[in-house]
Amino acid sequence: MQTSDLISFLALLFSVLLVPISYYLGIRNIINSTYNNEIDSLGMLLDKIHNEAVNIHKNWDPKLIDIHTQIMIANHRRLQTKCDQLESIRRSKKGYPKNELRIAKQILTDRLLSEYEITRKTAIRELIYRLDDIKLFYKKVFC
Repeated sequence: MQTSDLISFLALLFSVLLVPISYYLGIRNIINSTYNNEIDSLGMLLDKIHNEAVNIHKNWDPKLIDIHTQIMIANHRRLQTKCDQLESIRRSKKGYPKNELRIAKQILTDRLLSEYEITRKTAIRELIYRLDDIKLFYKKVFC
């Protein structure tokens, strides 16, 4: 076996080993980057929901309760969709924050729109906790 044969054999061996490994690492990097970007957009959505809830509380008007209800239902649906997207990207065994989303929906569509101010104040505080729980459920991953 000559030196050139040995070099070509080693080059073939390295390429056979390194191509699948680099492919795997590249795919993992793309998936993790997408997941982290979706977590960032989830954070922006949670902030938007919180700001709208505070705005509803500050500018309370019983005449606008139907509009506010529809806005909060739409926000909850967007939140649910974002959690579905995150789950489909990672396909993790961790599951889905069902309980946190259920409680957030109760707050957004019921307690936040109560005619009693004390109930609305409590709802804002609870909403902060639930939205933080949803944010903590999804952790960023290493790329």
